[in-house]
Amino acid sequence: MLKFFVTFIRRLYDWTLEWAKHPHSTKALSVLSFLEASIFPLPVDPLLLAMGFAKPKKSLYYAFVTTTFSVAGALAGYFIGVYAWQFLSPWFFEFIFSQESFEKVVIHLQGATFLSIFVAGFSPIPFKVFTIAGGVVAAPLIPFVTASILSRGLRYFILGAIIYKMGPRAQIWIEKHFEKITYAVSILLILTVILLKIVL
Repeated sequence: MLKFFVTFIRRLYDWTLEWAKHPHSTKALSVLSFLEASIFPLPVDPLLLAMGFAKPKKSLYYAFVTTTFSVAGALAGYFIGVYAWQFLSPWFFEFIFSQESFEKVVIHLQGATFLSIFVAGFSPIPFKVFTIAGGVVAAPLIPFVTASILSRGLRYFILGAIIYKMGPRAQIWIEKHFEKITYAVSILLILTVILLKIVL
């Protein structure tokens, strides 16, 4: 089972690397970054990494694009919570996240907006749950935006800086240790799920 999972991730990785060379990949990165922070369930990191590998000298620019549109997406999620949650909540609860998790996030945001948004924006925790919940509880906008900028910026600029510094060596290292990295990421995701069940 694990071998099949590693093979699948490898094929997805190779496909992403090829797709990152597309002429419109920057536009795709912008759109995906925006949607990931508001409604889309998949992370944008793999595309950011692939585009950085393809053009290491532009990796910091790609990090800037990802951060900018992710923060814009966070604001979109916030305003979904403010103006459209009454109509869209059934769809989100069916396809994106559970009502139980959402209600627990609401409680956290009411007590600590900046910390909650910062942790969600930097970690593998689904960011969109927090951005929408922020709007639902009318969280203070300045701490919300500040935490979004800092957390998303740190997350994506760290990746961009590593690629910029290492250049092609980063891709060579990842491909050399791909199986170990996949196992490590899988364990991290499992631990994140456990953490979410505890915290949320």
